[in-house]
Amino acid sequence: MLGDDLESWLAESFMMKRTFRNCALISGLIEKRQPGNEKTGRQVTFSTDLIYDVLRRHQPDHLLLKTARADAAAGLLDVARLGQLLERIRGQIRHVPLDRPSPFCVPVLVQIGRERVGGGQAAEMILDASAYGFDEDSLIAEVMA
Repeated sequence: MLGDDLESWLAESFMMKRTFRNCALISGLIEKRQPGNEKTGRQVTFSTDLIYDVLRRHQPDHLLLKTARADAAAGLLDVARLGQLLERIRGQIRHVPLDRPSPFCVPVLVQIGRERVGGGQAAEMILDASAYGFDEDSLIAEVMA
């Protein structure tokens, strides 16, 4: 589960694109500053996102994609450590339904709206939650109570 689901999520995530942007800038693929022609952060991001999508589609084994993947896995996610943790707690996880949100969900609530949701079940869950009157402020207030 950790491998396939994590890989597909990471490939589409904002974190991976940001890491690829850094790799593209360092490698010289994109130049942010040229004499007389400086690009804005938005222009650089648009260019690197476009290159990232094209490389993923047509050359998935490209060196910059491998480098960005390794940087994201090691620096942002620490996949090896996460795998070791999951192995250590295998068979010891209990699912306990709660009648209100747990304080442990605050970081997730803070991230609502910052990461794009690419349709499917996740988008429907968010829409369902808003239909029941849940919004970020009320959920955070309930958690902090």
